[in-house]
Amino acid sequence: MRSEINLTRLQMDLKISILLPIKDYDLESFIRCLNSILNQSYQNFEVIIKANCDDQSFDLLKQYFNFDKRLVFVNKKDSSVTEAANQAALISTGDIVSLFAHDDYYLDGSFESIIKNIDDSKWYFGKINYYSDNKLCRTYYLENPDISQMRYSNLIPQPACFWKRELFDEVGVFDESFKLCWDYDYWIRIMKKYKPKYVNHTIANYYLNNNSISIKYPDLMEQEKKMILLKHFI
Repeated sequence: MRSEINLTRLQMDLKISILLPIKDYDLESFIRCLNSILNQSYQNFEVIIKANCDDQSFDLLKQYFNFDKRLVFVNKKDSSVTEAANQAALISTGDIVSLFAHDDYYLDGSFESIIKNIDDSKWYFGKINYYSDNKLCRTYYLENPDISQMRYSNLIPQPACFWKRELFDEVGVFDESFKLCWDYDYWIRIMKKYKPKYVNHTIANYYLNNNSISIKYPDLMEQEKKMILLKHFI
C-alpha cells in the first residue's frame, strides 16, 4: 500500500518521465522494475518503454501492464540502446526526466524524495544500492561531485539521477556515437554547466549480473571511457 505524501500543489503538478530503453531483457526483472515504478507514493509519472525486440516478445511485455495508460510502449528497431533512449526522450512529456534499466529497481519513496528537493538546481541524484549475484555489496553516494573527478570514473549513478527537461534544450540528447558510456558522457556535458544537487535518499537498487554491459563488453567499455577522456579533458 502506498503511503500518503505531503507535497505542495506546485510539486504535485510536476510530471516525471522515466525513459526505459530495452533490448535484451529478462521478463521477471522487467516486471519487478515496472512494479517498483507503479508502487511509488508519487504517482504523477509516465514510463516510456522503448523496446527493440521481436513482435512476440513485445506483445508479452505489453500484456502484463496494458491496464495503465501511463505506460507508453513503443517497439522499433534501433541501432543501439542509445538511439532507443533518445527516441524515448523525444516521446516523453514530463517536467523531470530519469533514465532507468529494466533490471534495476526503484525503492519506496524515491520519486517523492526527488520532487521534494526540486528547486533552482537543474539536476539531482541520490544514493544507490549495488547488488552482485543478488547480494548487497554496498550503498554508494557522493555528496559533492566535481567535474575534475569525472575524468577518472563515472561518479553519477544512472538509476539515481533525475534532471529537468529543459536540459535537453541546453545540452542536447545522448550522444549516439557511444553505445555503452553515453550516460557518462551526458553527465559530464551537464556538469560543465551545472552542478548536481545531492538528495539524501537511497533511490534505487542496481543489479550487476552476467548480462550487465560492463561484464559483457569490457573492452568496448574501456575504449569508450578513453574516448570520453579525450573528448572532455584532453
